Amino acid sequence: MKITLLLWLALLLGPSPALWAQTLIQSQSFETGEAVNYTSNTFDLRSSMSGSILNNQYFTITTTNPAQNPNLPSNYSLGNASDPVTIKNAAGTADYVGNFWIGEGIRGTSNTGTPVRDPGYVQLNAVNASGYTAIKVTVALADPRGPGSIAQSGAAATPTGGTFGVTDKIEIQYSTDGGANYIPIGRFMGNNNNGSNGFLEQDVDLNGEVLTETSPTLNYQMKDFTFNVVGSPASLIVRVVADQSGTSQELAFDNIRVMGTPTTVQAPTLTDAQSGTVINYTEGDPATLITTTIQANNPAGTNLTGATVSMTSSVISNDDQLTFTGIANSNISGNYDNLTRTLTFTGSSAEANYQTILQSVRYVNTNGSTARGGNRIVQFVVSTGSSTSSAVIRNVLVKAVLSGPASLPYTEDFTTDGEGARYGSNTFAGDANNTGFAFTRTSANPYAAGAVTFSNISNTSYWYGVNPSDIRYNPSQVGRLETQQVDATRYANLRFQIRLGASSGSTAAWQASDSFKMYYRTGGSSGTWKLFGSFRGNTTVINGTADMRQDRTQDLANLPTLPAGTATLTPALTNFAFDLPADANGQLVDFKLELIADDGRAQFAFDLIQVTGTPTTTVNSIVRASANPTNAAAVNYTVTFGAAVTGLTAANFTLTPTGTASGTVGTPVAGAGNTWTVPITGIAGNGTLTLNLANDTGLSSGISTTLPFAGETYTIDKTAPTVSSSNRQSPAANPTAATSLTYRVTLSEAVVGVTTSSFTFTTTGGTTGTIASVASVSGSGGTQYDVTVNSVNGNGTGRIDVKSSGSGITDAAGNALSGGFTGGQTYTINQSVTVVSVTRLDPSPTATAQVRYQVVFSGSVAGLAPGNFTPTVTNGSISGASVFSVSGSGTTYTVVVNTGSSSSTSTLRLDVSNSTGTTPTITNVPYTAGEEYTITKSFPAAPTLRIQAAGSASGNGDVTAFVDVVQVLQSGTSTVVPNGLQNGSFETNNVPASGFKKTADGVVAAPWSFTGSAGVARYGSPFDSQVSGQPQPLPPNGDAVALIQSAGNNNASLSQNLAVPTGSYQVNFQMAQRYYTAVDQRLNVFVNNVFVGSIQTGQTPAYGPFTSASFSVTAPALTATVSSAAAASGGTTTTTPIPFAVDFSQSVGSSFTDTDVTVTNGTITAGSFSGSGAG
Repeated sequence: MKITLLLWLALLLGPSPALWAQTLIQSQSFETGEAVNYTSNTFDLRSSMSGSILNNQYFTITTTNPAQNPNLPSNYSLGNASDPVTIKNAAGTADYVGNFWIGEGIRGTSNTGTPVRDPGYVQLNAVNASGYTAIKVTVALADPRGPGSIAQSGAAATPTGGTFGVTDKIEIQYSTDGGANYIPIGRFMGNNNNGSNGFLEQDVDLNGEVLTETSPTLNYQMKDFTFNVVGSPASLIVRVVADQSGTSQELAFDNIRVMGTPTTVQAPTLTDAQSGTVINYTEGDPATLITTTIQANNPAGTNLTGATVSMTSSVISNDDQLTFTGIANSNISGNYDNLTRTLTFTGSSAEANYQTILQSVRYVNTNGSTARGGNRIVQFVVSTGSSTSSAVIRNVLVKAVLSGPASLPYTEDFTTDGEGARYGSNTFAGDANNTGFAFTRTSANPYAAGAVTFSNISNTSYWYGVNPSDIRYNPSQVGRLETQQVDATRYANLRFQIRLGASSGSTAAWQASDSFKMYYRTGGSSGTWKLFGSFRGNTTVINGTADMRQDRTQDLANLPTLPAGTATLTPALTNFAFDLPADANGQLVDFKLELIADDGRAQFAFDLIQVTGTPTTTVNSIVRASANPTNAAAVNYTVTFGAAVTGLTAANFTLTPTGTASGTVGTPVAGAGNTWTVPITGIAGNGTLTLNLANDTGLSSGISTTLPFAGETYTIDKTAPTVSSSNRQSPAANPTAATSLTYRVTLSEAVVGVTTSSFTFTTTGGTTGTIASVASVSGSGGTQYDVTVNSVNGNGTGRIDVKSSGSGITDAAGNALSGGFTGGQTYTINQSVTVVSVTRLDPSPTATAQVRYQVVFSGSVAGLAPGNFTPTVTNGSISGASVFSVSGSGTTYTVVVNTGSSSSTSTLRLDVSNSTGTTPTITNVPYTAGEEYTITKSFPAAPTLRIQAAGSASGNGDVTAFVDVVQVLQSGTSTVVPNGLQNGSFETNNVPASGFKKTADGVVAAPWSFTGSAGVARYGSPFDSQVSGQPQPLPPNGDAVALIQSAGNNNASLSQNLAVPTGSYQVNFQMAQRYYTAVDQRLNVFVNNVFVGSIQTGQTPAYGPFTSASFSVTAPALTATVSSAAAASGGTTTTTPIPFAVDFSQSVGSSFTDTDVTVTNGTITAGSFSGSGAG
């Protein structure tokens, strides 16, 4: 609706052609239903409680006029809560129509306290304005309590308190770089700083001060204000920023419009690689280049016709200047306008010329003594005809400088002019006709006719102030004086003194909004001003009569409405002293005095500023003056101060102990210069002691160093070191034949004084050696030492012992080694050995393919190999005997020898034949005195097989093995020799079912013979497993097995003769352990008492196979003789049937049957054939 009305208004007024050329680029009127093309940080704390401070905090859109609290409609937000201000149109003839923005307490409710929120903002979305020139931003603005504003009742709506001060402002800003930098183009700011009727007045020249000239002031009429945007930016962001604190000061705005003149001319461009960086400029610097990298470009390809370089923000026009260097024959002329702070270039010229001349622009501040600090925004624009570029922005940060720090005690009595050197101020004075306006140093007393006469002035001059808040003479509206920095780096307990006086009594007009405040800061310009003293008028009545009274110290953080102190200023200057907080101690300190008063009856004087303090020094160090670590009963510290001090006592110190250490601080003794010696006596225990300077009580100078100040630490060690170990280090092997040995000795703590004389080399046997060197182990911190013994000789043992006395070993504190050490590891030294014995490990005689010998040496040997041994045949003939393997270590080795082949009984001995490759050397080689094996691998007919108990491998006295399926195999095959033995599965026996019998029980299982605790057991007998969870395995064949028990001896055996013809054989059977007290019975197997193998099955409940070594049997030819008792051979007989007998030359067992007999002229009588064995 508002946009339509504005357009109709424009039509009725008949705009000029220039206005018709302006086109709307972007707008936002905040009406319901309008597209939202903006962002904001709106908030609304208004509540439903009448009188709540929350009702004075909002930044939001109102849909009612007068603006109502949406949570309490009877409460109004603009003007008085019950007598509101209605916003009017620009002419003031009608109520303003539509939605608009309102704000109060935007950053908080306190005028002077720290803001609690960021400024409010309404930011339009970015828009492309590159096709426009002469871009303008128009915003409608209002101050509901501004001059001439009236409420609904018709009463004046002049603010009733907390009005717009110089820190309150509303700004219109734009950005061309996506929001990285914003340029203010319009500003309205508070025009009073003393708390009385302040309004929002336009800061036309954007210099941060208002009323330096007649300027528009906002009131309850919503009026348009238009501001120019420089250039034709491709991305233009416009925003309104409301930076306001306090209550009863409201603002309103609406209808943001961006207008521009369309153009088809492509705008020129400016870029700068240095954009965004800050140029630091210090007061007194020469003219400084602003940019050397700016680049100009005209896409149209034609000449540029102009450029501007302008300054904004906190600028004092007469001091800030822009200069440039002209270019000959370029057709470019330039002119700097002090009033607008704009450098303008005109003339058609190539873009390169404009680029060069812009790069020549310099900033200079002509005030070399009292320059105003702050940031200057410098923006560059180029143009071609009516088309302009976007602005490039550089920032120049100006730093003002006073004289260097003044030393303490500091005095300023204004006898001579110190402006710009000893102090800086915004001094001013009215002319002869306006003597009621001043803030200045003067010697006139009274200052002018009719003025107050002040007394108790220190010398001839003092500082005088009257009506310093009059904006005609003092745009800042605050009389301000800052001292040069005061050097209090060597002082504490700072005191600021000043003589103060003021008009008083019935002719004085000091209101609570009038004040004289004193501030200090540390940290230079980056520090924060802190209020330490305040005087204010003692009435809230405008133009009321009252005196200046002091605010109490405890009220400075939050000043009450009226000062609560008792001190009142009079024309007789009185000295006031202020003790500064401790954070000013030892610092460089600035002081600032501010006078606010807006009445000619409010006259003020100050004089004789003095800053004093207690001289301080520093404690530079507290260092040990005695050995450390220590076991002494007393030690000394040296304490060094920054300057000489007196009055130091033991009470200024404390001791910090750890562990069990303790001691007493003795009486300090002054030394040379700034040093003192402080003794610590009566030291006991172990741990650490640290001396601290705890306080400066009684010292001639205070200590600025933070106390307590900790000194160096003594380590108190009264415990003697001990030896923890002495271990073999090199070589790693033991025993050893090495001639050099290294031992590593470890102690309980770091020690010194360790030498070869600290140790003895203790030996046995014939070993000798010399301790050659001692070296501290890297990284051990002195707790480990390597002791090397050289020239080691002989056989025996060697150990490094630490002497119990006279070792020379002490710890760092001087404690001598306690007790020595003789419990270290030893080396066994074998530099030569002999063969002690070579003995059999297996039964002999034997038919096995391999036999084992045990070789024992007098000392440890390494490097033994098969080549060191020779199998020697001492009798008979053996072919292919060789050493198969050597295993073992130290003094005992096992050598396995292949027994080869032989056709007769032979003997075999293992000789240690040489010492090649061994360490140490074997001295008694060749050694030929070892035991021999009898090797027998061939037997006569019907050899006896014996399976015999060999006992428990673990030494248990009662173990049993079960044997089943005994059979003879053809050697090297699984072919069973038929009838090679009989009853191999023991199924033919005299044992009842589930029973067992041993030799003593008369066991029979022909043709087997039993001895000792051997016999037959049938499955399920009491001889089965007696261990829960371990069932006896089923016999491999049938239900009977042989049992062979070792019960106190190994006599149990079973045997029978083998019935095999000449040939090569092996014996095979199955064996299982009985689960009982132990499960490790071993069985040895013999043929004709010659060992052919052994077996010990595992502990699983299962049968395992055994196969013996191969052996040969040589049997004579079998012959048979037939005879008859009836008649001689060839004779006649009448006997019938005729009995015949067959006798064999050797047993044939039961293999001979009637089918083997042929009868001539007769037949065998049925049932008459019998016999076995040999006949």
